[in-house]
Amino acid sequence: MKTFFISYDLGVPESYSDYVKLSDYLKSIFGAWARPVKSDWMVKSDLTAANIRDLIMSKLDSNDKLIIIEVSKDWATYNISSEVTEWMKNNL
Repeated sequence: MKTFFISYDLGVPESYSDYVKLSDYLKSIFGAWARPVKSDWMVKSDLTAANIRDLIMSKLDSNDKLIIIEVSKDWATYNISSEVTEWMKNNL
């Protein structure tokens, strides 16, 4: 399985509820994930970045932004929870 970094920005008029719905969706489709900051995720998947994009796009509006990048083993963090960095150590 590969690890992907997913980042998104929901455009106006976004609401807290919109972010919660997208978060719940991501949790439902990826078994292994970590969430270092509000709109950033790291997920394990056998899918391609384009496949993941297409899945997530079904939940986005035309003014939302999304980026998906395959992650390598070379990484560093600052002020990220130990739970997330531990996940990264085990999954990257």
